[in-house]
Amino acid sequence: MLKGSTTTGIWAIDLANIAPKTAEIYACDVSDVNLSPNFPPQIHFSIASVTSLPLEWSNKFDLVNQRFLSGALLSPEWPKALAEIFRELKPGGAVQLMELDPRRAVPDTKITTQVCAAMTKACNMLGLQIDITEHVADLLRGAGFVDIVHETKQTPVGKTW
Repeated sequence: MLKGSTTTGIWAIDLANIAPKTAEIYACDVSDVNLSPNFPPQIHFSIASVTSLPLEWSNKFDLVNQRFLSGALLSPEWPKALAEIFRELKPGGAVQLMELDPRRAVPDTKITTQVCAAMTKACNMLGLQIDITEHVADLLRGAGFVDIVHETKQTPVGKTW
């Protein structure tokens, strides 16, 4: 069984299109406001927060995909969210996290530098951990994860991208 964060549900829908029809896919988000109305039948949607997932999901999933929490979680919420993800994984299961670091936009121009500085200031004022990509491996270890692979890629922005 697989679980992913939802927002629009596009990741779950894309996965359902390539996974065997027998694969059960669970998707959740804190709201269904942006949710696509066209879920394939093997997708089960729930409204839930990553900091408080359903207890019946303990040891349930082979893979959990979670992305773009850096704009949603306050710094103290990260350990709780990762502990919840760890709890819902089966032994030997895997988690895939994808986060953006808006401080490292490419190309490095005067405008992108100004935008990155403004985003950093706003995130700091809101209590969001804008530098989560630098700490996520340690937070994963603290939640009990092992065999952590951390990969960093640049985020290209602008008309050419």
